[in-house]
Amino acid sequence: MTIEELRTEIDRIDNEIVRLYGERMETARKIGEYKREHHLPVLDSERERELLNRVGEKAGEAHEHGVRALFGFLMAQSRTNQMLAEREESNLGRMIRKSLEETPQ
Repeated sequence: MTIEELRTEIDRIDNEIVRLYGERMETARKIGEYKREHHLPVLDSERERELLNRVGEKAGEAHEHGVRALFGFLMAQSRTNQMLAEREESNLGRMIRKSLEETPQ
């Protein structure tokens, strides 16, 4: 294989990662909605620990640390998005958004 062919393969993989990231964040947003409706906390430390253990094992020894770091980041992004959505849906969030929309540039 040439370097160009290998880079094309990386580009294909990267495009799939971007698509899956968006899918994961959308599902996490829905989970955030469920948690708000059922008064559940955003952070579930036990669930996150279980997930990190599971993906670390699946990755195998060669990639365990990298996969754990990747999923740690993904879960942090999911929590951040859930917390931001929660704030935006609050009365204060709506007031701030309205003020920003009505304030002249």
